[in-house]
Amino acid sequence: MQQGYTRSVDPRFESVFSIADVQGSQTIQLRGIECRQFDLVLSLFYPIDLLEPQPKTFADWSDILHVAHTIDIPPVRTLAISKISQLGPKVVPPVDKIVLADKYGIKEWFLPAYMELVGRMEDLSVEECEKLPSDGASLVDTLKNEVKEQIRMLVEEDSIYLPM
Repeated sequence: MQQGYTRSVDPRFESVFSIADVQGSQTIQLRGIECRQFDLVLSLFYPIDLLEPQPKTFADWSDILHVAHTIDIPPVRTLAISKISQLGPKVVPPVDKIVLADKYGIKEWFLPAYMELVGRMEDLSVEECEKLPSDGASLVDTLKNEVKEQIRMLVEEDSIYLPM
């Protein structure tokens, strides 16, 4: 890895490299980060193909977000959040966005993702309930029931017309 460039991107790498230099080691351990994940981050700085950037998928950008959050690289974290935000709900299910928002403290994702879950016709699946934070599934269910009740009351009062 190009230490000089990496050190200039983030000064915290300076201490990582100096420890390795002092100990005579060329291996730097990053706990909780897989090689594949770190390779994705490196591909941002050292693209293999300039015409076809490496990170493309939601999974790729989620891995980049994980690395950037874990070793605290704010510019890369911001880029990953931006790229994931640009992906539509068909690519990034709202439950997955809530999970990432909860894990990495991305507060601006909570409201739109929960609104999408509350507004859709189908109930949460078992898998979605298991993925959501502990109170997430009950929040969605409560809000869905409140919306249904409000609509029912409007229909009964003839305040709203629903074609049959």
